[in-house]
Amino acid sequence: MSDSSTSSTDIVASLRKHSANLHEDQHQAQELFRSVASYLESETLHFDEHHAVREEWAKLSEEYQRLYRESREHAGDCLDFLNMYTDIIVPLSQSRLTVDERNSMLKTFIEKIQAHRHSAGETAEKLSELSRKVDHFPQKVTAALQRHAQQQSLWNRLLLKLKGLYEAITKAVQKLVMVIVRMLPERINLPGGGYIELFVSYMRLEEYDMTPSPENCIRDDCESLSGKLSYVAFAWRAMEQACAALRNNVDMAKCHTDIPDIFDAHMEMAEPIFTALKECMQEYTLLPRI
Repeated sequence: MSDSSTSSTDIVASLRKHSANLHEDQHQAQELFRSVASYLESETLHFDEHHAVREEWAKLSEEYQRLYRESREHAGDCLDFLNMYTDIIVPLSQSRLTVDERNSMLKTFIEKIQAHRHSAGETAEKLSELSRKVDHFPQKVTAALQRHAQQQSLWNRLLLKLKGLYEAITKAVQKLVMVIVRMLPERINLPGGGYIELFVSYMRLEEYDMTPSPENCIRDDCESLSGKLSYVAFAWRAMEQACAALRNNVDMAKCHTDIPDIFDAHMEMAEPIFTALKECMQEYTLLPRI
């Protein structure tokens, strides 16, 4: 029984951990989808609105929006379901139901929580798959740019290489200058007790950094976005585990309705999971509509 209690504690902790930043993660995911779309419109990338890369990103954005709406709707359905069955996740001594009513509701709860578990697992898998697609997307951008570069003249390709070499050399020189500047003393002592004050203006390297290319910005945004989507997927995986644990505990309690101590022990393990799952679903339903 102690192992089950520990497992219940872990599930509750996981639910609360992954729902804590749910609103911020989803908001940032939406912003990152828009950010990548804007970089793809950059003239330096040479992608017109019908380019395969831009069309693919539009499809990924649509897939995210559909998943967002479906998962929000499922959270609402699950919350309504849990609210209907609050009266059964209590010890026998506190139940206001008759034996027949309780047994009927326990049976229905076990059947329906399994369906919600399945939906949560499907949602987690879809979000994980979308995360993988987003993570792979920068490679497609790079491949498209390479194909475009191959179609350019030798002179243009040479200019691109020189630009990359110039950026690398510039950054290396800037870093070297920063190291030298920081090594200079503030005062040089002279023979006879005199000294010369050095007023050094410490340069901030970031002020001289080249503006990141749209390609690099897309790569960074996709990396961040993939992480956000994975984290939301983890939240749904935690919800799936919570549904499974609820089903197991309620099923065990149902098998021991004639032994109050055992029945109550399983309901006591189910109650914190039940409460945490309701809180998590409530948070999800509060997400804005898109």
